[in-house]
Amino acid sequence: PTEGDTINLSVGIENAGFIAAGAFDVSVFEGDPKAGGVLVSETHISSDIPPGENVFISFNIDTTGSDSWGDIKTWYYLVLDSKSLVDETRENNNTALTGVTIKPRPDFLVSSERISYYPKASRAGQSFYIRCEVENIGLSRAENVKVRFFLGDPLSGGIPIGDDINIWEMQPGSYVAATKEVSFEEGQYDIYVMIDPDGAIDERNETNNTACIDVEVLPVYNLRVNTSTTSINPDLPYEGETAELSSSIMNDSFEEIADVDVAFFDGDPLAGGELIGETSVPQLDAWSC
Repeated sequence: PTEGDTINLSVGIENAGFIAAGAFDVSVFEGDPKAGGVLVSETHISSDIPPGENVFISFNIDTTGSDSWGDIKTWYYLVLDSKSLVDETRENNNTALTGVTIKPRPDFLVSSERISYYPKASRAGQSFYIRCEVENIGLSRAENVKVRFFLGDPLSGGIPIGDDINIWEMQPGSYVAATKEVSFEEGQYDIYVMIDPDGAIDERNETNNTACIDVEVLPVYNLRVNTSTTSINPDLPYEGETAELSSSIMNDSFEEIADVDVAFFDGDPLAGGELIGETSVPQLDAWSC
């Protein structure tokens, strides 16, 4: 069986005495009841069992909730008359046990705290990255685990973003990062991440596979040099004479921009031009110079 399955335990009870016996309990414990074993099921025998006769009883046991790692060997103790209601000639043959190996399940977890995007100052039309750390908090390894990113809630028409990311293997207790490169226009977006989106892998808990974060995409700043206002004073400086260079910097954006660096070069800077001066503009208001 696999963790979470319901298993059926059957036991045969014989009255090895010389008189009829009845009105006693049959109990099933997970673990030795003398060492703290937990009662998981119980039934009451109300009718008498004649001497030398047998009765058979079945129990349905839920295997959910083991805390062991790897394949789980669970010992079930079946105890007759655990409250000693029946006076017997022998009391040392009232317990039997059986061991059941239970195969554990994986359990995938994704949470908003483990989803991030970078750079934080992501701009419209520019690529940035959404990163999610997914975890296997279950007791079994898993292979070929899919992670899917959505624009919007997938339960309300959210749109998948690109292809699924495949995680080849997830060991119990491990984290694996899944990263998606995206690009959006300016605005606020709800990004959802879902692990095992198609329910292809049987898990302990199927309700913790989705999380989301809000992503803000900022507008693109548009700075330009107003070449018509660029000047040198004096117009024709002599060799060795100090000259003043000036120009207007335009902010053709909807937001103010702070700390704008401005540099002057002798020659094309992309072709080895020499830096001859630099300054900084503390603030440029939107649509200003």
